[in-house]
Amino acid sequence: MPPNFEAAFAAESHRLRVDRTRFLLWAAMVLYPAFWFLDLLTAPAFARQFLFIRLSVLGLYVLTMALTYTPAGQRVVRALAMGYIVASAIGISLMAALLGGFGSDYYVGNMIVLFVVGFFMPWRVADSALCCGLIVLGYLVINLLADGPSRAMISPLFFLAGTSVFVCLATLASERTRRRDLLMRLRVERANEELRELDEAKTRFFANVSHELRTPLTMILGPLEQLLQRREQQGESAERAVLAAMEANARRLLRQVNALLELAKAEAGRLRLELRGGQPGPAGGRGGGGRRPAGRPPRDRAARRGAGGHTGLALGSRQGRSHDRQPAEQRAQVHAGGRAGGGARRGDRECGLLRGGRHRARHPARRARADLRAVFTRWMGRRRASTRARAWGCR
Repeated sequence: MPPNFEAAFAAESHRLRVDRTRFLLWAAMVLYPAFWFLDLLTAPAFARQFLFIRLSVLGLYVLTMALTYTPAGQRVVRALAMGYIVASAIGISLMAALLGGFGSDYYVGNMIVLFVVGFFMPWRVADSALCCGLIVLGYLVINLLADGPSRAMISPLFFLAGTSVFVCLATLASERTRRRDLLMRLRVERANEELRELDEAKTRFFANVSHELRTPLTMILGPLEQLLQRREQQGESAERAVLAAMEANARRLLRQVNALLELAKAEAGRLRLELRGGQPGPAGGRGGGGRRPAGRPPRDRAARRGAGGHTGLALGSRQGRSHDRQPAEQRAQVHAGGRAGGGARRGDRECGLLRGGRHRARHPARRARADLRAVFTRWMGRRRASTRARAWGCR
């Protein structure tokens, strides 16, 4: 059970008592005086006395309603509710005494009051028992003073006492139900909070890993570009091919790391999309610099990067020859986050970054990344399962 359960239950019960007290007061202000028309039919000789009793109780209702909207009244709302309920029963007992005491059927009104206590008031069992006892005791004392003891008192007292027992049982069942519902809500809130923390931990994990990989890659690519420029100037084609292959693989890995960073930004809600018109690049470009043998001359760098040096995700209706048949105005690029080097290209698409399955096994970098994500996914699944088990009380 959560450590703050009792405090939360007490606060919730207090709010319910205030709301139910006001609701019953509004209902009683209408129904209690309306029963005077029944008095006109059953006891027209006492209609004035009954009207006076009902109006007096109605005045008490109005005063209690005003007090429930004050801070002091809300602190003692339990006593206020018990007071106007007992006052209603005493008014009915006075009317029963005027009609003949224990022989009158007006004790049924007290039974209605008892049922209202059991079904509407979120009290403890002790509070309900005290209220029922005061109602039965008031009826007994008033009618004993008016009529004296007789055999006629057995039947109304029996029904009133039996109704009081059922009211206490209903209060006990209602309190247990409210406790169980509150406990379930607290556990669900705690489980949701833990799941939220796990999601944040996953996002931080991807972001930290991506940053740790991106920094050395950037440090590698800088000297490689300088070496390539020197080899181009010196005309050393063999070494330039080796360096170009290294650069192509490093840039491909950098794009994957940037894709991880964009994923972390998307989950954190900080991903910004920029739609731009442009040319995605040659349809036949394969972007396979990472698979090229060291001795084969590299393709044109513009063919690998795409026109304009954009590194976003190229979108088209089809890849291949059908892409060349598209009008230029129907081609577009989507740049996520506006980061240079971020996003995915056709080469990444073919290697399995955006298409899963058969191409992934051909590339160690893709396979390592897939294994890392699979391990992390299984770990997250076990954490979520244990969290749900704790939430439902299975552990």
